[in-house]
Amino acid sequence: MIFFKSKGLDKYVKYALGHGVGIEVHESPLISSKSKDLLHENTVFTLEPGLHIPKLGGIRIEDTFVMTKKGPKALTKVEK
Repeated sequence: MIFFKSKGLDKYVKYALGHGVGIEVHESPLISSKSKDLLHENTVFTLEPGLHIPKLGGIRIEDTFVMTKKGPKALTKVEK
């Protein structure tokens, strides 16, 4: 969000930065600047910053991680 804000694009951010992945594709924890949810060990989650510009379209880049004792480990292997 800091990056988008620095470019004047924060008004186009309509959704959270990410979410947990489990039985459902979208579930807790919700990852956003307002969330107080914690990422516990073995939690699988996504980070998917996105912009949605009315009448033009939108884009999201999504990566999946698992929280380990040492911190997040990327599960997404595609280079960007």
